[in-house]
Amino acid sequence: MKNIRYRIKDIAQLAKVSVGTVDRVIHNRGEVSVESRRKVEETIAKVGYKPSIFSSSYAGLKSYKLVIVLPQHHEGEYWDLCEQGIKKALFELSKIKIEVNFFLYNQFDPVHCDEIFALAFIESADAYLIGPVFQEETKRFANKLTENNIPYVFIDNMVESSEPMAFFGMESYSCGIIQARMLINCMLPGTDIAVMSYLLTNDNSYIENVSKKNGFISHFQSCLPQTKILYSYCFTENEEESWRLMDHFFLENVNIGGVVVFNSRAHIVASYFKMKGNRNIRIVGCGAIPNNIAWLKDGYIDFLIAERPEYQGYMGIRAILEFFSRKIKPKVNNFTPIDILVKESADFYNSF
Repeated sequence: MKNIRYRIKDIAQLAKVSVGTVDRVIHNRGEVSVESRRKVEETIAKVGYKPSIFSSSYAGLKSYKLVIVLPQHHEGEYWDLCEQGIKKALFELSKIKIEVNFFLYNQFDPVHCDEIFALAFIESADAYLIGPVFQEETKRFANKLTENNIPYVFIDNMVESSEPMAFFGMESYSCGIIQARMLINCMLPGTDIAVMSYLLTNDNSYIENVSKKNGFISHFQSCLPQTKILYSYCFTENEEESWRLMDHFFLENVNIGGVVVFNSRAHIVASYFKMKGNRNIRIVGCGAIPNNIAWLKDGYIDFLIAERPEYQGYMGIRAILEFFSRKIKPKVNNFTPIDILVKESADFYNSF
C-alpha cells in the first residue's frame, strides 16, 4: 500500500463519505458528524495517507520551473541517496503545477561542471536546488542567480560568499572535530594521520569540506600537537588508479596509524587495505552509503559519520515548494544531526 499515492477523493470513496467531508476533517474546518469523522480518520490511518502541505489552493493557476543540479552518480552512491530524497519530496508534497529538470555534472571535472551550470542557467528556472562540489565554479553560478533574483538552495555543502535561500547539511567544522576524536580513540599512539582527498590536476577549488578539515586539524593540534598529518591525493574516477596512488603513498609513509576521509569514499581505502591484508590502520569516514556500511560491518572501517543525504534532498525540495506555493522563506542554515555509526549500529540506522 505504501507505493500507492492516495488522493482525497480516494479517501472519500474508501470511507463512503463526500470529498468535502474528507477535506473538512483533514483541515479541521466546518462541522462533521462524529461518525463521519471516525470513518475518515480510520481510513487515513489504515492507508497511511499524508496530506500535502502544498495545496493547490495556495498556488492558483501559476506553474513553476525547478532545476536540480547534482554531481553524476551511480545507484547506491551518496548523490543517488540525495536524489532519492528529492524525488520522494516531489512525489509526496507537490500538488502545484511544476516542471522539474535534472542536470548532472562530472564531479572530477570542473570544466564540465561550468558547462552544466551554463546550460542549467539557460533554463531560466524559478528556483534551483544545487549539490555543490567545486567552490569557485559554484560560487560564480550562485552569484549569477543572485544577480538575477533567482532563489536557490544548497544541499550537502555550503559555498562561501554566496547567498542561498537555504542550506541543508551538517555543521562541518563540528563534524571534523568529531572525526578527530574518534580517530584519536582507536589509532595506535605515536603514529601518523593520513587525510585522503581527491586528485585534481587542473583545479584546486574542490570543496571537500574545507570547514570539516579545519575542525579535524584544529582538534588534533590541540590534543596531539606532535602527530604528523599527511595528505594523500588518491581518489580518482577509477578505483584501481586510486589503489596505485595509495601504493605510492603508503610505501613512502610507513608510520600511518589512522586514515580520515571527509567524503563518501572510505570504502575505496577499506577495499585497498583488505587487498593488502592490512587491518592495523584505523579508518574514520563519512557517508552511510551501502558500500561504506558493508566495510564498516566487516571491520575495515571503524566509524562513519552519516550526513542524511536523503533528508537533505527531501528538505531542500520542501523549502522550495513551500516558497513557490506560500511564499514562505526558510531559515538559511538548516543543520542536520551528526550521526555516528559503528558496525553494531549500522543495521538499525535510518536517515529519515
